[in-house]
Amino acid sequence: MKRNVIYDIYEPDLEKLCQAVSMLNIDKCIVYGIGGNGSYFSKCLNAMGTKIQFYVDVKAGSNTYFKGKPVISPENLRKQYRGEYIVVSPNIHASIVEFLKEIGVAKDRIILPFYKRESVPVDYGYHLKEASKDIDYEKSVIISPLVTITSIIYNTEEYLLRRSFESILRQTYRNFVYVIIINGATDRSYEIAKEYEQMDVRVKVIRLVSNYVWTDLKLIKTIRNNLYGKYWCQLDGDDYYSEGFLEYAVKVGEKNKTDMVAVRTMAIAADSEFDLMKKDISFDGKDKFWFYHSDPLCHAFSQNHIMEEFAIGRLSGTWWGKLWDIKVTEQYFDDLIDMNDEIRGCYFRLDTAMTYKMLTLCERVYFSDEVYHFQSFSPGRTSYSKAPTEWLMSLWYVYKDLKLRFFRWYDYDTAMRYTKSFLKIFTKWMFARRGLLDDIELSPYKNMIKHNLQEIYNDDILMSFIIDKSKTDEIYRLFYKRICEICGGTMNQEKIGLHAGNEKYNRIIGYGAKGKNAGIVIGMLMDTVIFPTELWDRNGDDKLIKKPDPNSLSKDDLVLILPSSELAVSSIKKDLEYCKAKVVEYEELRQWILECR
Repeated sequence: MKRNVIYDIYEPDLEKLCQAVSMLNIDKCIVYGIGGNGSYFSKCLNAMGTKIQFYVDVKAGSNTYFKGKPVISPENLRKQYRGEYIVVSPNIHASIVEFLKEIGVAKDRIILPFYKRESVPVDYGYHLKEASKDIDYEKSVIISPLVTITSIIYNTEEYLLRRSFESILRQTYRNFVYVIIINGATDRSYEIAKEYEQMDVRVKVIRLVSNYVWTDLKLIKTIRNNLYGKYWCQLDGDDYYSEGFLEYAVKVGEKNKTDMVAVRTMAIAADSEFDLMKKDISFDGKDKFWFYHSDPLCHAFSQNHIMEEFAIGRLSGTWWGKLWDIKVTEQYFDDLIDMNDEIRGCYFRLDTAMTYKMLTLCERVYFSDEVYHFQSFSPGRTSYSKAPTEWLMSLWYVYKDLKLRFFRWYDYDTAMRYTKSFLKIFTKWMFARRGLLDDIELSPYKNMIKHNLQEIYNDDILMSFIIDKSKTDEIYRLFYKRICEICGGTMNQEKIGLHAGNEKYNRIIGYGAKGKNAGIVIGMLMDTVIFPTELWDRNGDDKLIKKPDPNSLSKDDLVLILPSSELAVSSIKKDLEYCKAKVVEYEELRQWILECR
């Protein structure tokens, strides 16, 4: 395992892309990557009249179409590449370029529309098996610390824990107290923390006998009763700060009299060998590459401007990577302590709600990309891991409050724009979580949760947004179906598109669902409005996939023939020879899909 890795960080350069297209006279191309840059590059290419044949991405299994074009896997690119130009869109793309060269793509056919911004060293911490001896541990008591740093620790791998602790003790700014709360950990976290406490007087270790959730008064009061100085920040046990974080953030805070200073966060895979080209990636959803970094910003003054930045995603909804004014921090924890137990427990389990509540107490915040907070992601700890329903309630709380503010401050169109921007950024991340809404009956707040779910179901803006997204996104469709089941409603098939072309149908049946390419076709369909309501196959089990019943078909039904081979199509058409339903073969079906997109 590599201990330290230096990554070159690139930013997209649309002017460079335009120059390449014009100079090389590129009339068609392939785009590698379906993230944010892929979207930007697509718009640019379309504006220049360059046809995108298809996209390539490791997520091809779950996102078979993007911007109306097919998405194929890197392995399928190996089979299908025929000498086209390939526009590479991910910022971190060294392994992608290596892969393209490996499969025979000529160097002059690879378009890299980027400029190099910087090189950033990442410490993966594998070497940390004991406390480092080269740290200048503080031996003199800090009488009046200016900053409190808090870490809540529960069962973290030793090398990650040491990396986190030592990143604080290596800070160039030294006037702080570091409060480490061992939150019921059953591993060696407490012993490791005590080791550093004995070496550095700034470290204060508190041990809690149980693992308390963030809304438990025991944990909240422990944090509140150990706040000192003028500023506060938080650090997870598997993350770390660059050495100049405190010095820079404090300097900015003092100079600008800010309520909060946000720095640049980079999300890194905890495994230094992580390679998105590997087939055996075990990261949920394969949703994290080596880095994610936010754009640099400056000041945001007043509540409305702060909330605008929050709604459009420029100000992240996380605690980490921020230095808060201690008065804002104290007020937040005091408010939590004074809250009704049910409100606190239901709405404040997720840091999106915590951060939002603290931002409502701010009048001036500052953004900077001069220093870093490094966030580690590991298998099972990614954006699409399992989550309690209370996390959805946290998001609902933020949405309700934010919506009221926007409609109070702005005209209807402006308020709607910011409200929908918030939904676009935050909802899919939440709705995609495994097991969401499965644990309602186990929650001590189940009555309140059910009441809120009914409010969600009755909220015109949110439900209209979900229904609209359900037309093209299975994640939203499944959430819509689930909340309809819970609230006793029914999915509005008319709105989410139980139709094809200009016709409407009672049933849309996918015939040949166990055929060779059926899974690919169904995946394509699930991202359109022409999705089947039933799946048929001669080898069906009568559960998910039924055995064919041509006699049940009427003129108001539509049958989609999923296989593409002549033999399979001929056999299915023979079964359907005397039925009254409209029958669509594979090639016509593909054309429909393209038109829908």
